[in-house]
Amino acid sequence: MSEAEAHSGFGHAFRSHFLFSDDYLPLNHGSFGAFPRFVQEAQRSYQHATESQPDRFIRYDALNHISNSRLGIAKLLKTSSDECVFVQNATVGLNTILRNLLPTFASQATTLELTKREQSCVVYFDTIYGAIEKTLFSIREIDPSIELRKVTNYTLPCSHEAIVTALVEVLDKASQDGVRVRACVFETITSVPAARFPFQAITTLCRERGIYSVIDGAHGVGQIALSLGDLSPDFFVSNCHKWLYTPRGCAVLYVPRRNQHLIRTTVPTSWGFEALPFPPEHTDMSSNSRNKTTPDEQQLKPQEIGPSYFTGLFDYMGTVENSAFFCVNAALNFRQTVCGGDEAIWGYIQYIAQAGADLIAERLGTEVMDVIEPEESTSPNTTPLANIRQCAMANIRLPFAITGSENTPATTSLSKTPTPQSIAPASTDSGFTAVPIRLDELVSHTSWLQSTLIKEYRIGITVYPYASRAWLRVSGQIYLELSDFEKLAEVVKVVLERIRNGESGIQR
Repeated sequence: MSEAEAHSGFGHAFRSHFLFSDDYLPLNHGSFGAFPRFVQEAQRSYQHATESQPDRFIRYDALNHISNSRLGIAKLLKTSSDECVFVQNATVGLNTILRNLLPTFASQATTLELTKREQSCVVYFDTIYGAIEKTLFSIREIDPSIELRKVTNYTLPCSHEAIVTALVEVLDKASQDGVRVRACVFETITSVPAARFPFQAITTLCRERGIYSVIDGAHGVGQIALSLGDLSPDFFVSNCHKWLYTPRGCAVLYVPRRNQHLIRTTVPTSWGFEALPFPPEHTDMSSNSRNKTTPDEQQLKPQEIGPSYFTGLFDYMGTVENSAFFCVNAALNFRQTVCGGDEAIWGYIQYIAQAGADLIAERLGTEVMDVIEPEESTSPNTTPLANIRQCAMANIRLPFAITGSENTPATTSLSKTPTPQSIAPASTDSGFTAVPIRLDELVSHTSWLQSTLIKEYRIGITVYPYASRAWLRVSGQIYLELSDFEKLAEVVKVVLERIRNGESGIQR
């Protein structure tokens, strides 16, 4: 795609649609998102309606607005509205899934039956979002019978095929150990490093092996095309406030009808929950039975609740500020009428992110995280797997000459897995001399670099360590142009010189 084809009128002209201060350079859309004035006006109208007549809006009108938003997001995702509900963010959505799903594994076996050969297992990847790994650890504390296995036998950059192969190895090893893998947690696009994951292939693999596919699509909706009807994952959640242009926080939680019986409660539990008889016995969870409440409860609950137990769980979760949920259609309208549609947005934000990353790497004399030597498909009749850079975020290696504990200079290239004494080239091709640091200083330097860029230079950015290197993560968006990435490169050089001169405060 040429720059002319990709541009489609986007760039600095679109910055006026957003709310950024004039002195702020937003290159980190992936972390917190941003929404246009058009959507802000819609949100304020809902907030005004709420405050004008709180009882009417909260009890009666709010549910209609949520239902309309469910219709809008379902159309975008090519699925049914009764399979979509809203939560505050992807972390809440995944907690809802995992805290409902994982206890069912243990409940299917008595204490006497729970032997090693019957143990249930959840598999996840080394590049999982940190809060979700902590969620898994938290659930395991409550129920130690659930085993966790992490796929670690891959390092980005690598091909999609290599990622799938790494997963297969872990699944096969679990089978050999007599452990039943019940669920696999994986992303559409990982956070750090930012890389498009082979989520379609993993979903298919899970289906073939009878494993629940739990997709963390935090960076999916609004950034890439998604058809949940075709993909048919078992569970899926994605933020809308990151890439779809809704206010924070808003995320869509998708559960197909076949799995909705597994979602018993929201997190936290609220008015939609209906307790099973105790001791447990067969219970009718149909829409006719779920509305059996006491007269006092009926007065407290909002009226005209949804048609199913699943959607009804999320209809009313207490007194919360959920006006962001009502703004989904306003965001979709902005994308269609002002931006020219989703495909135009997807094309530009991917183009500008990857072209901008290439420009920064050239200025710094480093490289973008990419598959250096793409692996060929093992079958001549299959389509090559998608590249990790087919998304609107990219990672650029920072020019640090990193030494290990023995102060051995780093010499390896990006195509090889680093060792503690061999990390990155000591010089660059751009004329910029790499900054020497020790490996044990890496986290401190990246933290200082990020805070300095954000606080002093007013540049939104993510800086992080991965695989014993330091990286910048940049996001593409419709309000950016290549000159913005060039500015970042020049500022990074200045801040790196400050690190070289000892300004980061690291004691040598």
